[in-house]
Formats: sequence, structure tokens, C-alpha cells
Amino acid sequence: MRVARDGRVYYKIAPVKAQASLRTLSLAPEALEVLAEQIKLNRENRLRAEPGTWDPEGLGLVFVDEKGNAVRTDTYTQALADIRRGLELPAFQPTHVWRKVMGTEMVRAGVPINVVAEQLGHTPLTAQQHYIRPDSDDQRKAVSHVAALFSKK
Repeated sequence: MRVARDGRVYYKIAPVKAQASLRTLSLAPEALEVLAEQIKLNRENRLRAEPGTWDPEGLGLVFVDEKGNAVRTDTYTQALADIRRGLELPAFQPTHVWRKVMGTEMVRAGVPINVVAEQLGHTPLTAQQHYIRPDSDDQRKAVSHVAALFSKK
């Protein structure tokens, strides 16, 4: 939870607003290796830090700045934007849109909707609503298919 105090933003562990916010996500082995390396780096940095300057609220954060404070969420948004530009991908609005794009692409690749739902923390019904909506390509394919039916003799 983000908390503003004394003109600064702090993060603290707090109960979730809704039970649906609790999610367990599967991670690729490579992602687990990266996270383990980050935790190792944090431990080394804590040993070099002056007392009280590293993770001052004792949250055991994985990603922290050079003083041990929680990294701002907009730092990740900016990093994703830089990656997107480097890959010459189209501009998406909020970072959350990437999640929708990935869910949609998984469905289009043939991943069963219940698996997509579990990966993204949805029930299968809400996943269907979010990830199988037709886009403009889907609409064009549908019109082409109907046109082909009428042109058959």
C-alpha cells in the first residue's frame, strides 16, 4: 500500500482490499533465478549500508533503491516503456494494458482460457470477458469469412 507522509511516498504491508487481489503466479525458472540474484544483491548491500538506511521499515522488499527504500511503481512503468521503444512495439497506455495484451496473445496461441485465467489471477469467466474480445483483425477475418461464404457457387 502506498502511503504519503511528510511529502514522501512510503510503502507498507497492509491487508488486501478484496480477496480476489490475492494471487499466486507461476514464474519461469529464469525469472526465479533473477529474483534470487536480486535478493542476494540486497543482502550484500544491507551489509555495506549504515544502520537504518536499508529497508528502513523492515519490509524485506525485493526491489529497493540505493538507500533501501521501496522503488516507485512508475520506475517500472518507465522501464517497460523503454523496453517497448527499444523493441519498436506500439505505445500502450498504462502498464496494466501489457497484462491484457499478454492474456489475449496466450488465448490466440491456443492456451486454454482456464490456464490464462489462473496465470493472470482471474476466474475463467472474467478472463473470457477480458481476453477474447475481438479486435480489428478478428473483425476483418469474420467479414472475409462471411464474404467468402456468399461468393461460393
